[in-house]
Amino acid sequence: MFRIKYLTFVSCLIILVLILSTTGAYATIQDTSLEDFFNHTMESKLEKYNIPNATVSVVKDGEIVYKKGFGWADIENNIPVDPDNTLFRIGSTSKLITWTAVMQLVEAGKLDLNTDINRYLDFEISPQLEKPLQNTMAEPITMTHLMTHTPGFEDHPDMLFRLSEDELLPLNEYVKKHLPARIFPAGEVAAYSNYGTALAGYIVERVSGQPFSDYVESNIFTPLNMNNSTYRQPPTLDSSQACMAIPYRFIDGSYTEAGFEYIMLEPAGSMSSTASDMANFMLAHLSGGALSIGSTLRAPQFGFAGSNVKGRNCGAVSTHPCNEAGEIFSPLYNGSRILKEATLEEMHKQHFTYDPTLGGMTLGFMEGDFNEKEVLFHGGSTMLYNTGLYLVPEVNTGIFISYSGGNHLLHTEVFQEYMDYYYPVNDPVKAVPGEGSRERAEKYTGEYQMNRKSVTTDDKITNILAGGIINVAMNEDGYLLVTSGGETNQFVEIGPGAYQNLREGRTQDGFGRFHKIIFKTDPLGKIMLTTDGPMTYSKAPFYSTVKFTAFAALSIALIVIGSLIYWIIRMIASWFKRGKNKESLAAIASWLGICTSITILILVANLFSAPVDRLYQLPPDAYMPVKENPLLDFVPILMWIFTPLILSLTVIAWWKGLWGRIARVHYSIFALAVMGLMWMLNYWNIFIK
Repeated sequence: MFRIKYLTFVSCLIILVLILSTTGAYATIQDTSLEDFFNHTMESKLEKYNIPNATVSVVKDGEIVYKKGFGWADIENNIPVDPDNTLFRIGSTSKLITWTAVMQLVEAGKLDLNTDINRYLDFEISPQLEKPLQNTMAEPITMTHLMTHTPGFEDHPDMLFRLSEDELLPLNEYVKKHLPARIFPAGEVAAYSNYGTALAGYIVERVSGQPFSDYVESNIFTPLNMNNSTYRQPPTLDSSQACMAIPYRFIDGSYTEAGFEYIMLEPAGSMSSTASDMANFMLAHLSGGALSIGSTLRAPQFGFAGSNVKGRNCGAVSTHPCNEAGEIFSPLYNGSRILKEATLEEMHKQHFTYDPTLGGMTLGFMEGDFNEKEVLFHGGSTMLYNTGLYLVPEVNTGIFISYSGGNHLLHTEVFQEYMDYYYPVNDPVKAVPGEGSRERAEKYTGEYQMNRKSVTTDDKITNILAGGIINVAMNEDGYLLVTSGGETNQFVEIGPGAYQNLREGRTQDGFGRFHKIIFKTDPLGKIMLTTDGPMTYSKAPFYSTVKFTAFAALSIALIVIGSLIYWIIRMIASWFKRGKNKESLAAIASWLGICTSITILILVANLFSAPVDRLYQLPPDAYMPVKENPLLDFVPILMWIFTPLILSLTVIAWWKGLWGRIARVHYSIFALAVMGLMWMLNYWNIFIK
């Protein structure tokens, strides 16, 4: 009996040891694999794209399992990036904190997601839509519309960035002074809106009775121990170790330092934070809105990446007490709950999509399918910083990546490679075009322009100048060829108006996955291209396409310049001819043509006088106040005077048979060019102040 008990005990002990040793070995392999993956991936990406500094944190199963800084926070002074203390501007990822604040007030019963937001404002948003749906009365805008980017506002891109604190407007002043027109009915068209988020932040101020930054510091940052996070510009923090990562851009073989970027719309993108702080935020969202009392995590790591940076690779000294295993026991969390679990579930649930097979919008997060797993994510870009935050609730994992230097899709590449490495999937069976697919695809070809656009202001021209264009063509086999961001992908029909990308694992656009596109109809009756995320694209009429606009502008320019040269040469030649009547109708027409041509050239020179800045990658008037030139105020007046005079002279010349046929034809072509230019200037709102 004793022998049996002894053998049983020994057997159980051996089995237990094997289980524990296997578990321990698996955990070690996984941890080492995670560290190796991010170290190698980030270092290779930073070197490939000349990124000067970056910070990363990864959370899983309630713990911070990885955090590391790469490169230099300050190249000149050889200060490395510290994941605990180096702050990065996280751009629109700031919106997630704003939406979390909104949900706190919803939970407290102070806000209702489906109530007209005019109830919470001290000014009124009209229900009337502007052109092209003018005189249409729309449903009220609700907080749900703001959180899903479907309020229907037009976009104003020129008031987002500034380089001086003196140029910032208080939030309450900005939302009233720069209220955009409503161009779509609320809840129908996804069009990413910074103003909508700023408006939500202003509502947080009004309902809570606190300035927005004070509210989030008290109710989100403090409970989560996000002590190195702030919306204030520039950051004002208690920690003596905290510092900003200086933004750089690689230009002509070296890193050029940029100034601090001020974000006009505070709740939409002004937050500065660290990898450690954002790890705490991810943990709260993955843990039902509450955090554990303590958490075991690795010591922060520091690394250097980028062969173009000169300096020593030194790491900051951690002040956290370490145990014998080298782990840090950090009493980071006081157990405070920032949201109830039910509230968080409502926030993470899909609230807008165009099709059940597409990802869409939760209350604040973008939603997409990555390797057959639902991912909640949000990106953020300023002029020099880029950020991505990704939550994978199914495996209780969160990843945060932020860096300066450009390349707004680096973080999406890293996340996709992470998913491919840890959660690989078999390539789906490729569909082939069915019978009649070519005929069905024909109607979808053309140019599609982003519905995040301006319609009523002089920013309208940026709809085609600032990107956001998708071109859809078709090959002879019936596949759609979709080009966006300089990349062309082949799509195959999988259902009525639905097309699947034949290229897997792509990371083309921060606003959408483009693994699948579905064609719908927008409120104007135009074909609309939809995909995951808060962005849609409507088919452009031919006269507003990039190709037509460029062709028309080039043709007009050639006619105007050629005519100007012709008239100048002709008038110089006429001075040497005796008996020439300088006051003849022909001379008047020539002088009028010369004056009109010069006026047009002055206008064009002004439009293109501000080239894109190599450091900030935007024209200076996008981040600096525009210096008004009083002389340019006369250009529209002169054009409105010259145009009817030119048309009148053209009619008189043909009516009376003046100048000779060739001269009349030339003047008629010039008159048509001037009329075409006036139409273009009017269509693109160039003359609107």
